[in-house]
Amino acid sequence: MDPVEVYKGRRPAELMMTISLCVSIGIAIFSMLYLSEEGSFSLYFAYVWSIFCLTIIGVLLQRLFTARQIMNIELIPGAIILKDLTIEAEKTKAVYIKGYFKPVVGIKPNGNVFVPYKSCFSFAEKEDQGMKALKAWAEQHQIEVFHKSFKRWL
Repeated sequence: MDPVEVYKGRRPAELMMTISLCVSIGIAIFSMLYLSEEGSFSLYFAYVWSIFCLTIIGVLLQRLFTARQIMNIELIPGAIILKDLTIEAEKTKAVYIKGYFKPVVGIKPNGNVFVPYKSCFSFAEKEDQGMKALKAWAEQHQIEVFHKSFKRWL
């Protein structure tokens, strides 16, 4: 492996989650307008749920627009640098790869239950070479690589 390998990448877009939350908020608004009686628990719950969904949708829309930006992914002997985040090999528990076409990679730090969003990416160019280099980096540092879905933390 070269001392420094640089690849182009992107953050995951979260498009399906954005769509599902929009459907959920649509159902909540429909229930507020047509199904709930004034002063009922279901009306208050629909208000709270709508505010919660709108907040999450705002975060997801911001991510959706920033996911188009290209970032550098640098594989160096002791760490991976994703844009402004340095992930050290000795502080990494596992590498997750989700999907086959345009796979999303998540790097899980030691002590975390979920994979942080900032440590998720997909390769924008030279995907096969990038995946091979990432797997070689993980093997070199004895980090487990899992080919399965993973949970991300907002």
